Amino acid sequence: MNKKNHFIKIFFTIFTLIVFLFVLSVINYISCLKSSQKLSFYSNNNHEIMRIKIYGSSTSKEGNTISGTFSIINMNGNEIAVIERSWNGSYLGVEFNKIKLNGHKFVFPIKVYGKENIIETKKDLKKGTELRKYYSENKECLLLGNDSTKSQRKALYKISLLGMKYLSLMNFYFTDFCTIDLSECKTNRYYSITCDKNCNLFISEI
Repeated sequence: MNKKNHFIKIFFTIFTLIVFLFVLSVINYISCLKSSQKLSFYSNNNHEIMRIKIYGSSTSKEGNTISGTFSIINMNGNEIAVIERSWNGSYLGVEFNKIKLNGHKFVFPIKVYGKENIIETKKDLKKGTELRKYYSENKECLLLGNDSTKSQRKALYKISLLGMKYLSLMNFYFTDFCTIDLSECKTNRYYSITCDKNCNLFISEI
């Protein structure tokens, strides 16, 4: 096989892969649009997402660590899971994913991470504790609470997958990753992260 034919084969393979991924992304997007119609009650209401308590920081030969507890809250105001541990760094942050579909808005907690400085870096965001597993089970999203149906929980789970970076070629059109800085939180006090109907996130002391 000469170089020209080899180049054409590689180009055709890459082009086919891109087309396949694009078609798959379109199908996934249309499916998520349909799912969002079942969840207007969730996306258009103010609701609490997390409760936080930071214990404090410590220094050792291995470096700085900071500990705390994070509770993931469902629509009924009940705890789904509690994560209590320490992270490397002097400050903490929480990463969220905002998804907007056909006028409906959804917010998902993605990661708790530690950082050495108040101003975070891309390196900080690459580490941390992934949160999706704490509110996903059997392809259902448990953020809806006990009043929801199985069909609704599956619909929200499908939408939450759009928050997985690089999963879809179209993700950047309707997803937005943002972080909540916890450096101003005082130790041994409880804080709440809430989302309003416009998809804005707020942190306040309880």
